[in-house]
Amino acid sequence: MKRLAGVLLLENQGEILVIQRAQHLRFQPGYWSFPGGGVETSDGNGSKRERAAKAALRECEEEVGIALDNTAFTSLRLLGRWQTPTYAEPGFDTFFFLLQIDGDRPRVDANPEVATWQWLSPTAFRQQWQKAHKIASRPVLEALEAVEQPGPPRNHNSMEVRDFLCMGGQALYLPLATATLPPATHTNCVLLPTPSGFYLVDPAPIDPKERKLLFQCVQDKVQRYGPPLGLILSHLHYDHLGAAQWLAERLKIPILASRATDEDLRSGAGSGLSAGGASGGGVVTIERYLQEGDRFGVWRVLETPGHARGHLCFYSEVEQTLICGDMCAGRGTILIEPNQGNMSHYLHSLQRLADLKPQLAIPAHGQPLANAAIVLGELRDHRLRREKKILRSLRNHPSKTAYQLTPMAYDDANPSVWPLAALSVESHLIKLAEDGLARRLGDVWLAVDD
Repeated sequence: MKRLAGVLLLENQGEILVIQRAQHLRFQPGYWSFPGGGVETSDGNGSKRERAAKAALRECEEEVGIALDNTAFTSLRLLGRWQTPTYAEPGFDTFFFLLQIDGDRPRVDANPEVATWQWLSPTAFRQQWQKAHKIASRPVLEALEAVEQPGPPRNHNSMEVRDFLCMGGQALYLPLATATLPPATHTNCVLLPTPSGFYLVDPAPIDPKERKLLFQCVQDKVQRYGPPLGLILSHLHYDHLGAAQWLAERLKIPILASRATDEDLRSGAGSGLSAGGASGGGVVTIERYLQEGDRFGVWRVLETPGHARGHLCFYSEVEQTLICGDMCAGRGTILIEPNQGNMSHYLHSLQRLADLKPQLAIPAHGQPLANAAIVLGELRDHRLRREKKILRSLRNHPSKTAYQLTPMAYDDANPSVWPLAALSVESHLIKLAEDGLARRLGDVWLAVDD
């Protein structure tokens, strides 16, 4: 577990310097936090707290150009220490410190790791976070709360009780262990609040302990959000619906999905590599079909075929928040299998979602994504670049199978992913054939002259 440190700089008007992480960063790009970073060997040999304090001051100078003298070290107040849950990757052990700034606000000279910055009061930040205008993790909110409610340092270890999480806005999500496609290990069950109660998207686990946790967490939300009204399936794959029938029977609520999802499940589909090889969860009885334009409070149903023909997303224009199922992932990749998905439809759906300009996307796997419109657009562009590489490989090496083309089209990837990548290559070849740029001859493919 990597050790981190951050510093909350509090000026005389009660405002704190907050920064937005740059989009190119691997961890939580677009999220809001405080100046900080990793504890390094150069931060000395003292206690964990002392080394973290030195790291916070060093990172403050490196990230935002604010150099603090030696007296700042003794003036730092520890607000708390937060460890990421055991199921979260990567794992962090983060110390947050508070430093009161006397006199004028210091000049901010941010480095490329900072997209932008602001001075805001804790209350103003929380209000923007509640509207999903600021995306931030729970420790950031709790550190701000600790500024307003002074007390002993707060301590949250990695073994604390699991519950629904929120990175901004009203939607919550609960990561639950499933047999999904690696490297992902969990599927997010998303809670959508409405004026009359709430819906749950993708109740996935088969494991009895994970099901018990889900049921208890749902029960705990009734007092605040009202009764559970229904379970929604984003699509057919078993790593998204393993607990659906089980939970529906216990809560006495219906299961909702697209008509295509119901038809595919009735035909025996739902497993395969896209589901990580997951199987079962029993027979799922879908009682109501969802279609484009249906609403649950502020949440609008969007038909987004591609990964699966009956795939659905849910969008709130009010919060610019997208519940995106398997359209993209916070961890791992999205597989488009030729027998269940359609690459042309998938790319069209990605563009459509990007055009909505969502600020936050909650995928089925991995952490929520800030600057979601950018992420969706970049994912589509990445797929199209890969497609051009596949076509170039085909022109240079005609009469090849998708599997034979994969090492050339994915020469920048670890060979261990080539068997899965071959399925994406075939899906791209099918799209190229639809576009008149390739044709199949038995098991092999040929490029068509422009």
